[in-house]
Amino acid sequence: MLKAILFDLDNTLLDFMRFKRESARAAAKAILRAGLREDEAVLYRKIFAIYDSKGIEYQRTFHDLLSGYGLSSPV
Repeated sequence: MLKAILFDLDNTLLDFMRFKRESARAAAKAILRAGLREDEAVLYRKIFAIYDSKGIEYQRTFHDLLSGYGLSSPV
């Protein structure tokens, strides 16, 4: 009798880094649509610079990104 099935999604069944890259691009585009005047590629690089320095799952990435522009995040 089968009692459980376990999955390890991060980088086993799903490409976690691909999703991280896609979400960073989407976030950069959304920030630009909200009115920040910056190059999309620059924002994308800054997001990953924060990930590189503070960890890929750092929870305050966008707070740090926006505070670098003198802005604050809504949450």
